[in-house]
Amino acid sequence: MYPDVLEALEKKLKSKIKKIYEHIIKAKTNTIVELFSSLRVFTPFLLFCNCRLCNLSAFFLSGFYIEEKLKNLLQKKTIKLLELAEEERRLQRSIKEEQILKQVQDRF
Repeated sequence: MYPDVLEALEKKLKSKIKKIYEHIIKAKTNTIVELFSSLRVFTPFLLFCNCRLCNLSAFFLSGFYIEEKLKNLLQKKTIKLLELAEEERRLQRSIKEEQILKQVQDRF
């Protein structure tokens, strides 16, 4: 289950990066001044908004910045999934220990 979730998340993040760059290449109408003035307003919404201005702004923020943010997000999700998997293993282990203890107590 977890590898599928990670794979899906990674595909989604990669497609978002690709979509941003595709929009940047297609868009030619805004001036650099307008783009930089819009950065302050649209920066928080870059990962959620698909509008042309946000995509262009994302380019000027730098592809490395966005890619780094997405990598960090993926890394956080991976860490969270690993923590959940470890907690699940710990709980399963404690359940097995309780079952064994109960079986031993039932025998005596």
